[in-house]
Amino acid sequence: MPKKLDVTKMGNKPMPSIKHKYIVAWGKYVDSRDYYIKDQLALAEQDNAPEKALFKRASGEWATLDSIEDPNLAAALTDYVKYLP
Repeated sequence: MPKKLDVTKMGNKPMPSIKHKYIVAWGKYVDSRDYYIKDQLALAEQDNAPEKALFKRASGEWATLDSIEDPNLAAALTDYVKYLP
């Protein structure tokens, strides 16, 4: 069972409205630091990453929600993004 995420805040500030919501949900799920999530969001904007991008791989490709093999995790991330601005 995936852990509960607080996807409404980045640090102690409210989450800004974002285009690549799955990056935030994934980052919160794997306990990434806020600066890393912000960097991934900036890269996603720069690269025009897919809407369901999770993170940028070292190879330069974007991992996406569709690449997650665990259907429960994919469903949980999809539920979490519903709460993001």
